[in-house]
Amino acid sequence: MKQVLMSALILAAVFLGVNSAEAQNRFNENYRIKKGAQHGTLTRTEARGLRAQQHQLTQMKRMAMADGRITPSERNMIQNAEKKLNRNIYYQKHDRQTRF
Repeated sequence: MKQVLMSALILAAVFLGVNSAEAQNRFNENYRIKKGAQHGTLTRTEARGLRAQQHQLTQMKRMAMADGRITPSERNMIQNAEKKLNRNIYYQKHDRQTRF
């Protein structure tokens, strides 16, 4: 009984740790987009497109978790989409287009 309870607690802690890491990553992306729009390094259209891309990534994660587990191929697709989003944020902020 103790072993089952202990393994359940460990599983819950791991799950919460993964969710908090994802939440932190999404917060950082939102922050970067928001600051880019405020400072004028992102145009409104660029910021809107990046937010749409971020929403698509969130939908991809939800669809992957719909069956209760993420397969290795789904994980790779999500990681590639996250890398692409981060690259796009960087490129859009540094493409010399300004809001002003």
